[in-house]
Amino acid sequence: MSDEQLPENLRLPGRLVDLDIPLAIVEDMILRRAAILDRTTVNKIATDLSLHPSIIAEVFSTLRDRKYFDVTSLEGMGNYHFSLTDIGRERSRASQERSTWVGAAPVSLTRYTEVVAWLKTEVDVSDALVRSKFTDLVLNPKIVDELGAAFAGQRSMLLWGPAGTGKTSLAERLIRLYDDWVLVPHAIEVEGAVISVYDPSVHKKVDTIIEGLDPRWVVCERPLVVAGGELELSMLQLRRDPVSKVYVAPLQLKANNGILLIDDFGRQLIDPGALLNRWIIPLERRVDYLSLDAGTKFLVPFEVLVVFSTNLNPNDLGDEAFFRRIQNKIHVGAATVEEFDEILSRVAVAFDVQLPAGAHQSVRNKLASVGRKGLHSCYPVDLVRLVKNVCDYKKVPRIMDDDMISRAAELYFTGGGETGGGVFTKK
Repeated sequence: MSDEQLPENLRLPGRLVDLDIPLAIVEDMILRRAAILDRTTVNKIATDLSLHPSIIAEVFSTLRDRKYFDVTSLEGMGNYHFSLTDIGRERSRASQERSTWVGAAPVSLTRYTEVVAWLKTEVDVSDALVRSKFTDLVLNPKIVDELGAAFAGQRSMLLWGPAGTGKTSLAERLIRLYDDWVLVPHAIEVEGAVISVYDPSVHKKVDTIIEGLDPRWVVCERPLVVAGGELELSMLQLRRDPVSKVYVAPLQLKANNGILLIDDFGRQLIDPGALLNRWIIPLERRVDYLSLDAGTKFLVPFEVLVVFSTNLNPNDLGDEAFFRRIQNKIHVGAATVEEFDEILSRVAVAFDVQLPAGAHQSVRNKLASVGRKGLHSCYPVDLVRLVKNVCDYKKVPRIMDDDMISRAAELYFTGGGETGGGVFTKK
């Protein structure tokens, strides 16, 4: 993208009058940052807060007139060297009762909403594209078609079926179908409160350089946010850190313009019905409502592809009213014999395990003998890995013969539990 193509609301503001957040927020951030640095400069503060030097210079001049700064020298045009006075330090400490945020300046909620809408996902998905992005998986053509159609509509979907059939692996790979970037703000300002949004554990920076872009935004891949059995309703609400006084964005806000995967749906500590009710309005209206501790309730965009994955029967999880809002329901079942054997062959190559003649049939026979009715795609992955481990421990060639298949099965199925899982990906 060239500078000429960049929307005006994404350009770096050069004047205080063009800035989209309150002056008081900027003043407090300058004072807090100066307190941390002890001695600093106007340009250094501008860089640290991701604001134009002319804006910092203008605010600096006002604060200097209030006797908050001691100026020691001038370097170039308007780049003052300064430190806080006692009055300035007192004002800085007072501001920390409201917030301790000293990172990049936040963007306004209005601007954030505009940018999320501008980045709204428009995909051109095809059968060939889906297949090309899932080449590391052995997939039934029917599932490929259903996934592609569901993704094309950019509406929520439910992947359901027995444990170990690859639902999570499929869901996590949906993010591959995007080939563009998004913009994520470091933080958002709402009613004077700062909400931290950019999360390095979720948002992956890209090398794309956009000339003239307001540095309060980070260029990232489209996000994939995953929540499993640990999910609680509190994780879907704003949470204010009692020490920093900064709010942390909930999962769905971090996932905007990307995918939110609710894995192991129905296995959370909270009642599935309560979780389902939390999503009814966002899924239907594409907006969500959040609240500050003071009671202020505000609307945020919900441009998120929500994917639910479960090994429970959907009929046991919710009523028709909710599942009507999840228009795409894809059953991921056991593999066919041909698919199972192909997965086993791929896994064996990846782990450098030899498959003698008849090994595929032997594995399937062993599964039947221990009461496993379905050829779940997790079995080849886990059994081959166990064979590798046993062979390496015994210092013998990695050959998946009948003896090793039996040893692996004994380790794997002891107690009758099904473990492991997922369509094969080499680790």
